[in-house]
Amino acid sequence: MPSVTPALSVVLSNGILFVPIVSHTAQNITVLWKQKKKRHCRRISRLVTCVFCVLACGGLVGVWCYFRKQKYVEETVVSLLLLSTAWAPKLQEYQTECLRASKSSKPDHDNSRWKVGILNNLVKLVSALVIPDLLTYVGLTDMCSTWVWIKPNLYAHFTIDHPAMVSFIVNVTASFAGYILAWTACALRMGFFGFALPAFLSTVVTGIIFVKPICSTMNFIHPDTCLMFEGEDFAWDVGVGLGLLLVQFFTTTWFVMRSPTIVMEREAQLFWLPGYNSVFPAQWMLLSRKNRNTKGEDFTTRKKTKQNTHVYICTTMYHEAEYEMEQLLTSLRGVAESQVGERTFESHIFFDGGCKQGQPSQWALQLLSLMDHTLKDGNSKESIISQCTKYETPYGLQLHWDLHYGNGETESGMSFNIHLKDNTLVKNKKRWSQVMYMSYVLDYAVYFSPIGVESKAIPDTDMKTNPVLGQDSFNGPHRARLHMKRDANGGGGWTAEEFNDYQYLQIDLGEEMVFTGVITQGKAGTNEWVTKYRLLYIDDGEQWQYYRDNSGQPVEFAGNRDADTPVRQLLDKPITTRFVRFNPVQWANRISMRVEVLGYSAADKDRDKFMLATDADVKFSPQSAKALLDIMTRDPNVGAVCARTHPLGSGPLVWYQMFDYAVGHWFQKVANSVLGTVLCCPGCFSVYRAKAVRDALPTYATKVTKAEEFLTKDMGEDRWFCTLLVEKGWRLEYTAVSEDSTYCPEEFDEFFNQRRRWIPSTVANQLELLRKWANGQMINDYISRLFILYQGFLLFSTMIGPSTVILIIAAGLELVVGNIGGSIIPTVVILFLVFVAYALLCVYTTQETQLKWAKILTMLFGVQLVFFNVHSCLECLSSYCDDCKMLDCTPPLDWTPGNVTTWISECISDLGTFATNISKHFGRYDGFQLSLATKNEMCDEFDGPNGNHQMERDCVIIYTQFQDKIQNAENAPTPSAPPTILQQLPLPISVIYFLGLAVLYVITALLHPSEFMTLVYGFVYLLSLPSGYILLIIYSVCNMTDRSWGSA
Repeated sequence: MPSVTPALSVVLSNGILFVPIVSHTAQNITVLWKQKKKRHCRRISRLVTCVFCVLACGGLVGVWCYFRKQKYVEETVVSLLLLSTAWAPKLQEYQTECLRASKSSKPDHDNSRWKVGILNNLVKLVSALVIPDLLTYVGLTDMCSTWVWIKPNLYAHFTIDHPAMVSFIVNVTASFAGYILAWTACALRMGFFGFALPAFLSTVVTGIIFVKPICSTMNFIHPDTCLMFEGEDFAWDVGVGLGLLLVQFFTTTWFVMRSPTIVMEREAQLFWLPGYNSVFPAQWMLLSRKNRNTKGEDFTTRKKTKQNTHVYICTTMYHEAEYEMEQLLTSLRGVAESQVGERTFESHIFFDGGCKQGQPSQWALQLLSLMDHTLKDGNSKESIISQCTKYETPYGLQLHWDLHYGNGETESGMSFNIHLKDNTLVKNKKRWSQVMYMSYVLDYAVYFSPIGVESKAIPDTDMKTNPVLGQDSFNGPHRARLHMKRDANGGGGWTAEEFNDYQYLQIDLGEEMVFTGVITQGKAGTNEWVTKYRLLYIDDGEQWQYYRDNSGQPVEFAGNRDADTPVRQLLDKPITTRFVRFNPVQWANRISMRVEVLGYSAADKDRDKFMLATDADVKFSPQSAKALLDIMTRDPNVGAVCARTHPLGSGPLVWYQMFDYAVGHWFQKVANSVLGTVLCCPGCFSVYRAKAVRDALPTYATKVTKAEEFLTKDMGEDRWFCTLLVEKGWRLEYTAVSEDSTYCPEEFDEFFNQRRRWIPSTVANQLELLRKWANGQMINDYISRLFILYQGFLLFSTMIGPSTVILIIAAGLELVVGNIGGSIIPTVVILFLVFVAYALLCVYTTQETQLKWAKILTMLFGVQLVFFNVHSCLECLSSYCDDCKMLDCTPPLDWTPGNVTTWISECISDLGTFATNISKHFGRYDGFQLSLATKNEMCDEFDGPNGNHQMERDCVIIYTQFQDKIQNAENAPTPSAPPTILQQLPLPISVIYFLGLAVLYVITALLHPSEFMTLVYGFVYLLSLPSGYILLIIYSVCNMTDRSWGSA
């Protein structure tokens, strides 16, 4: 825009929105033409807005072109139109669609976007250099004369000191920072205040900066570029500028408000192309932002997915304590009370050994006794036990409840089920309980899940009927949703106008679905319901057909006996159809219904189905559960998501585990999730995608046939199941947004027995992962060489962990009591023999004896590490303490009676009075006597009630260093060798190691401020290093064949 003032150039940049607005207007006109009348008002409002924006863009630019009698008007308009076309969202979508993978493989949208971004930038770079020369070649020299940046001699003078360098750097860095902040704001669902409003204000503020009074104060703006308040065209400039700013405000607000996202959305779901544009960055990001207008099907599908999501909360239970069971039931009640619309939850507890010969065990009775206290609705006077429906099953018993809380619009609820396993009928242990609930969900529950009438995944427009009683908005088919309540918007159900068997309620399922059953209710708050009804569907010939029995007669299904009790009817023969009709045959008072359709997608039966696996003592909030599901909704390639787990309990062992869990999540979980995939989503609180579970379940349900399989299948079932998911190509993620708490072992024996299972299974699964990757069996796009290298490093660090701890213990003993035999090797050998002795003890004695000696050794090594830590702290302080006395003398020394005093005085001459007193004290001895004197002989005279303890401490320090000088002088008569790197360090290497760890932990804790106090428990973790890294590993290896569970 060579002839336009900079301020107006900024405002005119909003003309870039012209082509996208025209495209959207044309789209609205097409939709409006096809829509039915009752949708006109909504579409007309959008159409009027779009027409206004088009007229504003085109009219204002046209008016400006008419009244601007200067050069390059045409070039300015052409530039705006070309940019508007090039940045149009439809063109950006076309670029990414062309490079997407075929439907036969998983689409890698991120890779295609980055490929498009690289090609796009390469084309722009080449064209920016070629097009000016091409224009010059065809004779448009006048146009190219303004492109001074293409002149070769310009680059010879363009150095770091060039005046334009600052502007160039500011432009690039500010645009990049703006893109990052915009991305962050959109990912955090701050689209309006964090993205739209700043994008609009950036144009306004930039334009204002060029106004003369402000511009003249800016040293970095040339005076000739300021906007002058003079000239006949100024009024038109301001008018056009304000008009285009209004256009940007309305379009920005409209686009962004129609761009809902989930928390921590991926960049690929936020913007069409990756990267940023430093030319008009606000307009570029606005047009690159995905929204309902440019990618409506994605947002519609995501909304429907969220509304139609069905989550099965699956819990394994055994012999948990009463307070643990109560904590789980309280968490489940929180989910039931928060379940208003959107996702649907139902709970299933699988109780190992819960019954025998049809009678509940004492542990099952304990659970049932807690239900009135935890799950009963406060408004209900009836015991919750009396509301139970009991079923005899091939595995034992199933107890079912329909939980309901609240009233009216706030009413919520959940299906709650307890499955009592009889161990004489089915296998016990946690893995088989997991196999059981996975099979239950995949082989039964998913076939009879709600399709979306109650959750409103099926929109109002897809529900039709005959004429209704009274107003359509009050008794229309859109009110025929299961559990619909009477409110200000309408009645609690659909009511037909006429009362005959020609009435129907028709539901469009939106796609081909396998129809397996229905649930019906009467009209809420009335005495109206349907007692019998028939079902119709459209067959392949697009003809309505009755659902018939084997004899060919239409089936009349039993309906309701009251208005509120749901009645469930399952079809003997599932039907594949898109359209379903309810045809009432008999009714009470009036034809009124509320319904839900059961079934699954014909294309993917597991779509929108998830399992939330929990332990029997877990504590979690509804928000944490929904946060896990948001991650699953965000990326269909994610097979499982786990949360941040916090241990509960009290005592030193719990403190150890609190720090251990924190470090494991802060570092290892995050590193795995960023580098590739998490390798363990524990069953205590994780969400699994049903489709992913179906891929891994056949292998997971196999029996143990070899010794090595025992380590993976039965010792660490959660980790092995996740390894199977990764092997099948799924990605597992970790999110700290979701949190849960679970009780951890408080007793030493229970802790050792728990970790006895975890450690061998972890190593076994790591080896299995590396082996399968090396053999080409691990086909997963997220498993890279860098990720495998990292896993190999972790495995190597696990192997050398015990030896590292032995060296740390030996170094601590050396600092505290000194070397044995002048070297650290004897200390290492002694420690090695101690641990070998413990290993032999684990092989030949009972577990009770093993654990007893483990406690003793843990205590002894803990005391030793306390002394080591204290000594390290003192050594660290002494390196920087002003009153710590150090000798600075250069050997060799000449030992004569006459030079000892002089020599000491020179060595400590900068220590003032101390130097005088100490030199006199040491001067009483000649060099030979001093070399033979003991520390007590030299320094005892300062001890005693009247002694100088400060002088005694200084004497000991000087004596120790003096002895070192004498020894060095005697052993090295020649000039000593240059100091090594370790000798040049300001602190001992052990101190530096621990300081480095401390700094690393502090920085990480600062990034997790809510967990900062966890660092306090790091001291307990440090004292337990020998126990956790050596004794526990020995105990685990020696008791590897123990099949007992070890902990509840």
